[in-house]
Amino acid sequence: MNDLGGEYTAVIGNDNRIWWSFNGGLFQPVSQGHQANSAPAMISWQGRITLFHTGIDRQIYYSFLQDRSSNSWTPWKRVPGDAGLAGSPTVVTSGNTACISGVRVGGELTEQRMTAQCGGFTFGSGHRNDPSARARTGRDLNVWVNQSTDGGDTFQGWRRTTGGPAPSNATPSLSSAGSAITLSVAWDGDRDPRFPNNAIVGKQLYR
Repeated sequence: MNDLGGEYTAVIGNDNRIWWSFNGGLFQPVSQGHQANSAPAMISWQGRITLFHTGIDRQIYYSFLQDRSSNSWTPWKRVPGDAGLAGSPTVVTSGNTACISGVRVGGELTEQRMTAQCGGFTFGSGHRNDPSARARTGRDLNVWVNQSTDGGDTFQGWRRTTGGPAPSNATPSLSSAGSAITLSVAWDGDRDPRFPNNAIVGKQLYR
């Protein structure tokens, strides 16, 4: 990741701890030791380098870089709720909000919103059920959708997503904002290389 003055890289080590480097230098462990079960997600958010990872308890944790020269990080804090992730989280930011998503052990897609305000953070579910659309992964392991134009009284029938099949081994999720409904899919990159494996891919559906 290239931001805030240079190139930052984060990996999971053989000791299951998170290691990081700056501008291709030596890797050093995050000062606040914590074991992870998969690769971390590193982002630049609110003017700080931020790390998210799935712990060995399958919950999501985060830490901020305080001082690069002294390798000082804030203590790992757990994102509220029972994430139960099977692998790494995916984090996308917009303004003061970070959307943290991932695939649960049972195959369900989960989302959590983390909002920075008043010097702290608030958390909330990323899911907002909408009666105008339904989504599921079919027996063909592609995502199918079923939409309504009358608020959920009647539906048009199940169909594959437009623009080509959306391969996935996980349960998709839906969220709504205004007239748009966003379908989030955990992409199966082994079957379709358009996106990396387990990348969270979003598609807008309109009422």
